[in-house]
Amino acid sequence: MARGTSPLGSCPSTTVHKEAEGKGALDRSACRASVKLLIRWARNEAGLTQAQLAKRAKVTQQMIAKLENPNYNPTLEALEKVASALGARLEVNLAQDAA
Repeated sequence: MARGTSPLGSCPSTTVHKEAEGKGALDRSACRASVKLLIRWARNEAGLTQAQLAKRAKVTQQMIAKLENPNYNPTLEALEKVASALGARLEVNLAQDAA
């Protein structure tokens, strides 16, 4: 992380186990829910309504509602627009699983 920055939060690590595919699905679901909560918390902390954030991000209010819904799979482009509108940046991290 760069000096002077502070993360809004992070996703739990996502692991897909060959023996337990269901576990990986649960991990991915938790990550999606985590991202949605981070967007909502950041929006609320900024004192913005969904409509106000949508205007700043140049997306529709419906898109913000979808981004805050744990069942929606957002694009990186949509997440980047919203992060930028919140004065943040989107970081994606791929980590090597321990052997």
